[in-house]
Amino acid sequence: MNRCLQYFGGVPQTIVTDNLKSAVIKSSKYSAVLNMSLKDMAIHYKSINSTRYYSHQDKALVERAVKLIYQRIFYHLDKQTFFSLIELNKTIKEKLAEYNNFQMKQPGTSRFMQFSDHEKT
Repeated sequence: MNRCLQYFGGVPQTIVTDNLKSAVIKSSKYSAVLNMSLKDMAIHYKSINSTRYYSHQDKALVERAVKLIYQRIFYHLDKQTFFSLIELNKTIKEKLAEYNNFQMKQPGTSRFMQFSDHEKT
């Protein structure tokens, strides 16, 4: 997660994680119990929340974001052969920049510009 935040050069107002086992010790209807390292990170950044266990709306937002990343980045990597991890990471970084700088029709701006204008603190 630190590398993600370094990539954007800041921290959004809220980071929503899925209820993955490596981050959440126990799910709850109101507030999940986070593991110690994620709890420390949440205290440091003051912006990490996990999806609520019984709220399908939270889960849908996270799942949609993951689906878009697979469609726009990882799908294209499936057709290529990489001979080093450095080469793979370089290609992922290029595809990620292309994805984040893509001009969306509805808001008329890119994801990166939305992040810079509205979420970066």
